Amino acid sequence: MNDKITEIKEALGKATPGPWEIEKRYDGYMVVQRETFEVICSGKLHEETENNHNFIAKSPEYITYLLQLVETQSKALDRIHCESTDPWAVGYALRVMQGN
Repeated sequence: MNDKITEIKEALGKATPGPWEIEKRYDGYMVVQRETFEVICSGKLHEETENNHNFIAKSPEYITYLLQLVETQSKALDRIHCESTDPWAVGYALRVMQGN
C-alpha cells in the first residue's frame, strides 16, 4: 500500500472507536461514541450542521469500507498481474481499476 493509505489507516486507528451517532440537543447536535457517549464534535442547530454531523458520524464506517475496497481491488490487480500472460489484459485491468 502507498503512504497515503498507511496514513489514513493510522489516523483511523487513533480516532475514538465507533460506532458514532448523532445526539440532537435543544441547542444543536453532537456526534458521540455510542457506548461511552464521548463527544466527538458538536455544533449549533441548523440544517447544514445536521448534514455535516451526519457525515462525520458515518466517517469511520465509510473510511473502513473504502479501505477494504482498495485492499480488495489491489489484491485482484496483483492476481491478474501474476496470472495473466497477456500484457494488454494486464494494462487494461490496471487502467479500469484506476479509472482511466
